[in-house]
Amino acid sequence: MAGPGNAPRERDAIERDAQDKRRRQEPDATQRRASTGERYQRGPGLSADQSVQHEQRAERETAHHVEVEGGVRKRAVERDEPRGPREAEPCRQDRRQRCRQAEPHTGTNETAPPERSARDRVLPDERKHERDARDTVRDVEPGRCGLRKKPGDDPGGEERRDRGEEDKVREPPRHTATDASRRRWQTGVVPERNLLVLSEEPLNAETRLGERTGTITPAGSHYVRTHFPMPRAPREITVDGAAGRPMSITFDEIRALPATTLAVTLECAGNGRRYLDPKVPGEQWGLGAVGTAEWTGTPLRVLLERAAPDPKAVEVLFRGADQGMPKDLGRNIAYERALPVAEAIRDDVLVAYLMNGEPIPPEHGGPLRLVVPGWYGMASVKWLARITFLREPFVGFYQTDRYVIDGQPLREIAPRAVITFPTSEVAGPVVEIGGYAWSGGNQIRSVQVYGKPAGAGGEPHWREAELAPIVSRYAWRGFVHRVLVEFPQKWFELDVAARAIDAAGNTQPLEARWNALGYANNAVQPVRIRVSS
Repeated sequence: MAGPGNAPRERDAIERDAQDKRRRQEPDATQRRASTGERYQRGPGLSADQSVQHEQRAERETAHHVEVEGGVRKRAVERDEPRGPREAEPCRQDRRQRCRQAEPHTGTNETAPPERSARDRVLPDERKHERDARDTVRDVEPGRCGLRKKPGDDPGGEERRDRGEEDKVREPPRHTATDASRRRWQTGVVPERNLLVLSEEPLNAETRLGERTGTITPAGSHYVRTHFPMPRAPREITVDGAAGRPMSITFDEIRALPATTLAVTLECAGNGRRYLDPKVPGEQWGLGAVGTAEWTGTPLRVLLERAAPDPKAVEVLFRGADQGMPKDLGRNIAYERALPVAEAIRDDVLVAYLMNGEPIPPEHGGPLRLVVPGWYGMASVKWLARITFLREPFVGFYQTDRYVIDGQPLREIAPRAVITFPTSEVAGPVVEIGGYAWSGGNQIRSVQVYGKPAGAGGEPHWREAELAPIVSRYAWRGFVHRVLVEFPQKWFELDVAARAIDAAGNTQPLEARWNALGYANNAVQPVRIRVSS
């Protein structure tokens, strides 16, 4: 029988035996803890689905490790995530939060707008922090915005960056619908365009008057005036109203009628509006809302006679296919303008289908438009769709609310001379001053020119300029005058100006005649040039 001193030794022996037994069992446990990959190789210890899940999990863990190590962790793509847009990155959330804090009227619980890619189009109502593009007159350079590109070229919606002048004349950049309209006017028969664009929808653009301006203005350089988006113009005109034989006549039937070709200067009634003080509403035209083209068409009188007008008819109303809502009218209307019957039956009023020998481009009113020589351009209705005989004077918006002065509808173009060269710097001692002059009511009788040191007071000394030959009763005439300059120094500035006088003695005024809508401002506009020795 063991004594009490032997108990510790017996416990030590038992513990050593247990440790030896555990060491003998460790290799089997190691095998049982083999890797997932090793177990797949040894046999189907898991089902096929479980194996695939484990394999995909392993691949994701490996890919995550590589992305973290290489610093290229991928971002979820919004279109591939079925559960909705991804959450904004923290830095972007911070920026949005700061914007909301800067705008006290914005609620703090407002949902953040979705992120956009660089290819997304920005709609007008999302351009809150951009300047309004209307605050500029945009000089469209050759080769920009498709204006000198071949027909069919797409300008690609390039952003207009010429901003910062004082006159508010541009429409804000638009979205897809506007881009489509813009492409429509940039396609067609015009091979080259070179215009000063005031607005694109509706399109309003000036002729670029300069040293290269010729007697006949190419279609792509001729000013454009539109009130509404350009329509899909009809190829047929309806003639109705107070007529014994109402009818419709097609484009081809009009082309088959006797034709007349006239060189005609057309001028917008708002030309020169920019120079009025105080300012008035409307497109802020400079001096380039004018151009001269050769128009070919059938005399309007031929069509009117076929319809057998009522002798009691007093006016003929012309409706274009373009329509829209003037901002201060509040309802949709078509562009309409009327002529007295006596004016409508003149032999030189045309239903035109050619401009400078080619089909009339869409922006100039093709395929069929009215041309009323001698009258401001508002009378020459574009995209002509309907002609109506009236027994009472027309009282439409563009007859009695617009294109009027003191309640009277505008008619003939007032005399004007514009200097087209020089426009900036010129070498002396002989300075050649030239340009064009025109008048709607009568032919130009003379053009007078002066040149004096910049800022000099006193009455100007007018001298007669030399006139170019007459091209047409209704076309502008070129003029030129040469001034000999005595040089007190290497260079100095010179103010030059020109004024027109027509055969009836109507003289272009030195001061503007202000009116509330800014029409017919034909005041002389001096040009300051730098003359060098």
